Amino acid sequence: DHLGLDPDAQVEAQLDHLYRHGFLAECNATFARMFGKSGPDALIGVRLDILLPRDKAQNREYIRQLIRSGFRSINLPSVDIDSAGREIYTLNSFIADVEHGRAWRAWGTSRDVTAERQVRAALEESELRFQSMADAAPVMIWVSDPDKSCTYFNQAWLQFTGRTIDQECGMGWTDNVHPDDRPRCWDIYSTAFDRREPFDMEYRLRRNDHVYRWVIDRGVPRFSSDGAFLGFISVCNDIEEQKLAILKMREHEAHLQTALADAQRARETAEAANRAKDEFLAALSHELR
Repeated sequence: DHLGLDPDAQVEAQLDHLYRHGFLAECNATFARMFGKSGPDALIGVRLDILLPRDKAQNREYIRQLIRSGFRSINLPSVDIDSAGREIYTLNSFIADVEHGRAWRAWGTSRDVTAERQVRAALEESELRFQSMADAAPVMIWVSDPDKSCTYFNQAWLQFTGRTIDQECGMGWTDNVHPDDRPRCWDIYSTAFDRREPFDMEYRLRRNDHVYRWVIDRGVPRFSSDGAFLGFISVCNDIEEQKLAILKMREHEAHLQTALADAQRARETAEAANRAKDEFLAALSHELR
């Protein structure tokens, strides 16, 4: 109240004036409880520096934004201190009463968003921890949302394809799948989403050198604590060597089968020749007798 601020004065001068002369003239019971007080009387007359400590850069910037806006602002963030010394994160809306070119008092609302901020911070920390673990993994990993759109690819995937995460997100990753494998791959992928069931699929994925490599993709559905479907997370491995080994083994088996068939035919031919010889010798012996 009675700040006597000149709206045309320098921002830093106004900020200093506010911290030297500003105080809380009135508040409601909700505002008082937010600061750990039993009622409004416990806060009336408290200086601005107590409510919004000047040593916090975020508070100084909050005041500057308030000044620049002409004391007409919506949802500006600030860090307050309650009676126990705990930080309270608030969103504030203000409007000033300007008379004769000077701001004399201001009214505002403050909403405590400390809990929301803590939840958001915990989620961000959890996401960073997941990304750190995923990027350190020696396998390719991707994550999707419930609409079949991919939202994350780890470093192993990006290094393999040689593309950016923006290129891969959404349905961009399908550009790397071999055209001959794409319809089958999408059918398995889409069906698993609709049924909320795990899936395994093998397909050829284009590497950063434009060579297609066989990979196996194993995905599992994700659910929230209340059972809501969140999408899929999948681990993908390069199995090109295993595929080549299987093909060679199959070729070897085919050659072996051919060799065995040739041997069987040779044996049958030899046996037929022996039978013919035995029959000839028997007939000759009979004639000699």
